[in-house]
Amino acid sequence: MAANQNHEYTECSVPAAAMDQYLAQRQQMIDKEHSLRHDQAFRQRASPLAKRAACIVQNVRERELRTVWKHETRHDIFGGMSFTRARDTIHQTTLWKIVQRLPKGSLLHAHFEAMVDMPWLLDEAFKYPGLAIFSDKPLVDESARASAFIEFQYVPDLASEVKHQLFEADYVPGSYVPLRQAARDFPGGDLAFKAYLLSRITITDEESTEYHSGIDDVWRKFASIFPVLNGIVFYEPIFRTMLRRTLEHLLLDGIQYIDLRIAFLFKWTRQSGEPGNLEDLISTFQDVLASFQAAPEGHKLWGGRIIWTTLRSMPPAEIETSMKQCMDLKKKYPDVIAGFDLVGQEGLGHTLLHHLPQLLWFRAECDRQGLDLPFFFHAGEVLGDGDEHDMNVVDAVLLGTKRIGHGYSLHKHPETMRQVRERDICVEVCPISNETLRLNASIMGHPLPAMLAHGVPTVLANDDPGVLGHGVTGSSHDFYQVIQAFQNVGLEGLGDIAETSVWFSAFHDGQGGPEAIGYEQGLPGGTRRRCVDDWRRQWEEFCSWIVAEYGEEWENTNR
Repeated sequence: MAANQNHEYTECSVPAAAMDQYLAQRQQMIDKEHSLRHDQAFRQRASPLAKRAACIVQNVRERELRTVWKHETRHDIFGGMSFTRARDTIHQTTLWKIVQRLPKGSLLHAHFEAMVDMPWLLDEAFKYPGLAIFSDKPLVDESARASAFIEFQYVPDLASEVKHQLFEADYVPGSYVPLRQAARDFPGGDLAFKAYLLSRITITDEESTEYHSGIDDVWRKFASIFPVLNGIVFYEPIFRTMLRRTLEHLLLDGIQYIDLRIAFLFKWTRQSGEPGNLEDLISTFQDVLASFQAAPEGHKLWGGRIIWTTLRSMPPAEIETSMKQCMDLKKKYPDVIAGFDLVGQEGLGHTLLHHLPQLLWFRAECDRQGLDLPFFFHAGEVLGDGDEHDMNVVDAVLLGTKRIGHGYSLHKHPETMRQVRERDICVEVCPISNETLRLNASIMGHPLPAMLAHGVPTVLANDDPGVLGHGVTGSSHDFYQVIQAFQNVGLEGLGDIAETSVWFSAFHDGQGGPEAIGYEQGLPGGTRRRCVDDWRRQWEEFCSWIVAEYGEEWENTNR
């Protein structure tokens, strides 16, 4: 960069040599910073075709920042605005069309109960006459409907019409009412009833932007959703349909592998209506996954596994029980169960240090029994700096976690961040989830750029898309938010994030043993290497599509 570039010179102008010296030092510092980035190696080995595609995408992004996200007469449209308010505008952009086509590798942080679009799930529930609803109080007014504890349950012998009126004062709490009858009886009818149920199983657009209410407020609503969903999601026929739909939609979004977190706190109901057990879910998951992969529409799916989760707020004895169940079922289904995690609001729940005796015992017992059950801890999904919950990121690393869920506060811990790099630990970042659950009000305030700049292996995930307002199952929205918000990311940055997800997937080697998670791991010719090679081939095809589709219009455009 020379001193004769477009500077406005005044009587205080300095010699050209001084300007050149300063600008050279400046470029050296910038180059040094870039060399530390996690995506630097990916950029350096990019093919000429991929570099052309990246330039095209950068031109698209910069043009749309000026033409889509800036308005002289509208102040409610701007780059980095909240996802809920930006969603409809996002879908009108060229950058969105490109991101949708991007091969995204693996989805490493997703909670099954919240994966599908919730209107579809409600429609599915209404297909089963035996599905019933009950409440802990009569739903006589809006206040009662908002605060009531409601659940669903499949009751095979329940009459199509019962005397209990859920919306009358004489309703007996806990009495089952057929779902279809409840819809008929609801003030306003069927559509109004579905709208009410939808408000109970999603964070509404209004709730997602009520930042003045704070984190605890939105988490109370968020935590209340899952008990409502469980009676629908864990009824066997719906579970089968929902899992297959999830896999179908992930493939359509360019995702070819998934590590699904499932909280093993549910009541499984078999198709007949008989109560089942935890093993029923795992065997059903295995069956649906195999069936889908064998079908023409599913042959590109690399696979999927379950991360066993339980609530961090539970007492130690219940945590121990869940751990023992996990180990027992791991012996029967080694290919299905990938690892163990604790979930729930981190800022109010028990810390990892609180559960240290149970966690150390679990690790030692798995070693003793020869079980590969690594930790995949949620940690750092908080705003604190040095409080006991913020310190979860330290304990997660010391306990040997293979990945960190969220890691929002990791950038405040320089030594822990260094250890994350050295130990080859990946951070599962969920930008829209963090925004909706009020860790930040805008993608522009997210710490993801700090992690990438410091060389931390990082992937993007959608967390709970059905509950958090995505409207779709895939992770394109999170990928879009990141490339649109952060200049330094670009197409190459998204490519590095996607490839990283393949390296850090919890693949099973298919030969009776696990593959080590992380870079350059896995057996020669094994699953991980094969999937990385497959992804790289798809990446080149994607870049070729960008050049063919948008090159003429955007490659040499004046930004």
